[in-house]
Amino acid sequence: SQLVVIDEPFLDDVMASDFPIAPDEAVDLLSSAMAVLEQTASVGVHCCGDVDVATLIAAGPQLLSFPVSDAVLPYAGYLDRFVRDGGWIAWGAVATEGPIAASSARAARRLSALWDELATRGCDVVGLRRQSLLTPQCGLGGHSVAVTEAVCAAVREVSIALSSRS
Repeated sequence: SQLVVIDEPFLDDVMASDFPIAPDEAVDLLSSAMAVLEQTASVGVHCCGDVDVATLIAAGPQLLSFPVSDAVLPYAGYLDRFVRDGGWIAWGAVATEGPIAASSARAARRLSALWDELATRGCDVVGLRRQSLLTPQCGLGGHSVAVTEAVCAAVREVSIALSSRS
């Protein structure tokens, strides 16, 4: 089965009063695009910013993709329900902007702490971990091959570190 992830960089601005279209219209447009894709693939949505998770879920993706950030904490209930309903989360665990970390230990600790905090807010941490993928925070197209390889290696190291904490 294929997975198509729509990268929608403006989703973090959709709730702003000066956004050019209403939030409901943005959700409808995204839902329409996903409906076409769902005929042949599972569909996810990625946003590099601190997104309104409730709005993102309302669009109906099967996978959410966003950077590891405390900005998702207010949406713990939404994330829990999304995962319980079979959704997946792709956590952007490794930075792709600014200095690229030489060690993945900090990224692993940060995601682990976020999962712990989501659990204290009511998320089923076992389900959350089981239906999680790890990714770079954002795209790698503007980076050299060496940086891209380093980021991907760090994602793998984060995965291994988190697996050992299970």
